[in-house]
Amino acid sequence: MNTKKLLALLLAFIMIAGMLAGCGSSNSETVAPAEKPAAEAAEPAEEAEEAEEAEDEEVFTRFDDLETVNMVMMAWGAWDGVKEVEEEVNKITEAEINVHVNVTQIPIWQYGDQVGLMLAGGESIDLMMCGAGGATGFLTLASNNQLMDIKDILPVYAPGIMELMADPAHNYMPANNMDGKQLAVPALRMYTTAEWIFMRRDILEALDLTEQADAIDSWSDLEEALKVVRDAQPTLPAELQTNCVLGQQNSKGIYLSINGCDFSADAWADNKAEDYLGSMYMGCDPETDTVYFNYTTDAAIEHYNMMRKWAQEGLLYPDAPTSTDYSDNMCAAGMCFAYPCNGEYGCAAEKSKTTGYPLMAKKVAGFPITTAYPQGWSWAVPVTAENPEAAAAVLNLMYTNKDVENLFVWGIEGRDYAVNEIGEAYRLEDTCKYQAIEFFYGNQFNAHGSVGQGATIREEQWADNTSGRMSKYFGFCVDTTPIANEMTAVQNVIDQYQPQLQSGLVDAASIMDAYEKDLKDAGVDVIVQYYQDSLNAWLGK
Repeated sequence: MNTKKLLALLLAFIMIAGMLAGCGSSNSETVAPAEKPAAEAAEPAEEAEEAEEAEDEEVFTRFDDLETVNMVMMAWGAWDGVKEVEEEVNKITEAEINVHVNVTQIPIWQYGDQVGLMLAGGESIDLMMCGAGGATGFLTLASNNQLMDIKDILPVYAPGIMELMADPAHNYMPANNMDGKQLAVPALRMYTTAEWIFMRRDILEALDLTEQADAIDSWSDLEEALKVVRDAQPTLPAELQTNCVLGQQNSKGIYLSINGCDFSADAWADNKAEDYLGSMYMGCDPETDTVYFNYTTDAAIEHYNMMRKWAQEGLLYPDAPTSTDYSDNMCAAGMCFAYPCNGEYGCAAEKSKTTGYPLMAKKVAGFPITTAYPQGWSWAVPVTAENPEAAAAVLNLMYTNKDVENLFVWGIEGRDYAVNEIGEAYRLEDTCKYQAIEFFYGNQFNAHGSVGQGATIREEQWADNTSGRMSKYFGFCVDTTPIANEMTAVQNVIDQYQPQLQSGLVDAASIMDAYEKDLKDAGVDVIVQYYQDSLNAWLGK
């Protein structure tokens, strides 16, 4: 690092020390600075002179010499034209901050393995995207000490990010802060999510069910509508007939994700969705701060019983436990009338575009904004990075420059996409060589909305996000390294039993005793106690 960079970094560190809240630091006390002895106290004139000198100190605007940043990101969609996108991005980064970016895109299904090998092999990566889990998940990388602490670098080289995260209503930085170290930057995107039921409008209209479906607000209401569609199958035109009425949520036989959820109440307004502390099968009562295993509670058994009933009544996809089909793909292939899915504000328009069918969305339960969500798809600087300062400067442009955001999301305007008169973007099917997931690359709210979302979708999403319910435990992170063996063993048990239960394949009463015994043998009690102790320490109990 040259002298100017070092001075700028030192100045910023002095000015912002203690600014970022660390994971587990929410109960730290504010300590008044000790008074200086009279002999050591600076005179007013000296203080004024020092302040003036500080103001004259050089702060970062752009690098004197051309810097290079090697960036690795996920690809999901069309990416054949990424080289031209990289060239357009570099026109901006070189002009703005004098940095050249080498972009490597890896398909999402290969990302974990390939990036893991790159890191292990010492390949040069200055900026990388963290996955939602697995080898390149934030918690894994952080626990393996593979990420650099960028707490002191960000205020100097990424001031725009710091400004965006300054408001407590949308400061997600604590999600990537462990032991006082800022190990990544969360993508600025929609974090207020809910569990939804999507239904095909063309089938609803054909059966004159639209008004009834729009009034659904309970499981019994949904069951009644599903039965109407089931019974009408033989009378429907061929293009409206489906393999099943309700499709699975994921590719593991799960219909409704009960991660942190209590779906035992019939009325959806009485359902609960709480923070699951970063572990899919954990639950926590925010009133008592009590941690528990969520898959064997009375509420979970009620849910399994409902799914068993629906399976016996022919409402569910019978091949769910052995199928690898995702809900969106099932609907797009005409295999189901409805399906559950997690989504954000405006998701009906997006799902309609994805499936090719106009969909109605009914909200089941809203989730709080939890630590785990911003950790997925966050951006980090590996400890082996050769140019962390330039990496932070590039990251700053990704969050603040709309042109950079739209290049990474949509590609090149005129080749990959066009924008209509109200600012909605749409793909140019004949010439498109690039398009990606809109929340991957920094600041989703700077990306064009899609056709059908409306001219003000980003403003509406931003308002929904900033008014979202923050979890009581936001910022709580758990280093699971000490219980890695137990977690692996418990996950193996879950994989054996959970698809059968949540797809209604078996009666819960017939296997719950065996399920609970196998979980206990695998070490589930050790995991729960470890999470409880970690939470108590974070809360200062």
